[in-house]
Amino acid sequence: MNNKKEGRDLTQGNLVKNMLIIFFPLLFTHLLSSIYNFVDGIWIGKIIGEKGISVTANVHPILFFVMAVGFGLAAATSVLISQYYGAKDNNSIKKVVKVSVISTALILLVFNLLNALFSNMWLKIMGTPQEVWNETRIYFIIYLIAYFLDFILMNILESLRAIGNTKFPIIVVSITTILNIVIDPILLKTPLGISGAAISTIIAISIGLIIAIIYVNTQSKLLNWNFKGVEFDKEIFYKFVKIAIPMILQEWFIGIIILYEVRIANRTGVEGSASYGVVDKLQQIVWILGESFNSMIRIFVGQFFGDKKYDESKEIMSKGLLMELLPNIVIGTLIYVIPYQLCRIFLSNDVVIQSAIRFLRVIGIVMISTLPRSVVRGFIGGTGHTKIMLIGSIVSGAADMITMFALSRAGIDNLIVIGIGSTVYTAVESVIYIIYYYSNKWKKNVIEN
Repeated sequence: MNNKKEGRDLTQGNLVKNMLIIFFPLLFTHLLSSIYNFVDGIWIGKIIGEKGISVTANVHPILFFVMAVGFGLAAATSVLISQYYGAKDNNSIKKVVKVSVISTALILLVFNLLNALFSNMWLKIMGTPQEVWNETRIYFIIYLIAYFLDFILMNILESLRAIGNTKFPIIVVSITTILNIVIDPILLKTPLGISGAAISTIIAISIGLIIAIIYVNTQSKLLNWNFKGVEFDKEIFYKFVKIAIPMILQEWFIGIIILYEVRIANRTGVEGSASYGVVDKLQQIVWILGESFNSMIRIFVGQFFGDKKYDESKEIMSKGLLMELLPNIVIGTLIYVIPYQLCRIFLSNDVVIQSAIRFLRVIGIVMISTLPRSVVRGFIGGTGHTKIMLIGSIVSGAADMITMFALSRAGIDNLIVIGIGSTVYTAVESVIYIIYYYSNKWKKNVIEN
């Protein structure tokens, strides 16, 4: 079968043109997601108030562990499909689809059930304020359902992106975003309160998932869920797990750090928790923008690796680093020029806003470094050599936590402690990735081993 009948072969044609063709749909898709996160934060802050922001700030670190599993599985799917697509191996693509769909559903189902059972333990570990304990627990359990559906949907969308189809994901994300924005304030104003935001997400994602399943089963020969005659390939499963596990563990380690950060922020009660939550909302927006670069670079490197164009892959990263300069300048300008206006979008409490601004000024350098680090992570992820990403997180995370522990004992402001620790993490991780890149150890082909 000729791959030209479906998807886009990114190894052919002008590299910069192809990158722009893929990047802008990805950017638009992730901007839609960021708009929802932004608007969701506004609705919760304005309708529910500081307690609502505190709930989301306490739930996010726990959900981070769930997100890590979902993202790791989706990324592994993307890497394998893009590499097999570049290698023109359609039979293996079908096997990857079957392995990834079944594995993702089963792993997330078990993991989410365990998280729901141990929800009180999570809240206790973080030191969640008693004033928002019950609301946080209920919100968390409902959101676990939303995330299960969301990552099944992400599996489909990442598979489509891996073969160069970025148009359909825009349609699905547009639908789910609009539905979420419309339904969110309606449910927040009901007796459901903060839980209404989680239920709104379930409704929107469910509709998007149904649309996506219908699409791949009627429009895609490579990615449809008709597995008749397609074996559950153990070798593919091994490769899938080999790529996914280091990425999941990497994110879990980051999640442990975030848990520690929230615990430090919670020492000052709802005010500190809310200040951390405001900046966390801003960081999530920058992170989503970084994911646009991460996904684009990963897809390109995956296809180039599948086609055994290893040296040409270097140009992908250099072009990606140039592309992120302009948005990075905008991010830095907003953080350091109009921080008050940014924070006031979410809350009107000046005490919380001033605390958030002090935190934002320290952690700003970390936010600015997000995009270039996303490019490098996308490059390494696209090669399939995810173990170095895990090593980077462990070493950087250890340096971060040691720094936070030492500074917190010295009596420094809790949020400043978090900001300095994050800066240390960023610096150490960057050094590790640079050393690995110039070692050329990433040139070993994963799908052939």
